[in-house]
Amino acid sequence: MCVQRDRLTVKDLPQEFLYRDVEKNPNELSASSFRKAKEMFEQHHLATALRRHHGIMNCVTAEIGMFRENLYIRLEPPKINYHRFR
Repeated sequence: MCVQRDRLTVKDLPQEFLYRDVEKNPNELSASSFRKAKEMFEQHHLATALRRHHGIMNCVTAEIGMFRENLYIRLEPPKINYHRFR
């Protein structure tokens, strides 16, 4: 059974986002760190959905609202090996 959710919650964020004090080092707010943070969030979000649905791609794509082809592109190595969730 697929789970449908309309919004992200704090539980969806990686631990690095929750306990990070950026105000102490404003240089960390550069464009490159934003790209890295976005990539980390995306990987964590996809891995969480894969874990929740035991690697069943139809359920994962339904939950995150992404076409299956785009999901496979985002999971291409070396990022996430979706087979380990099955």
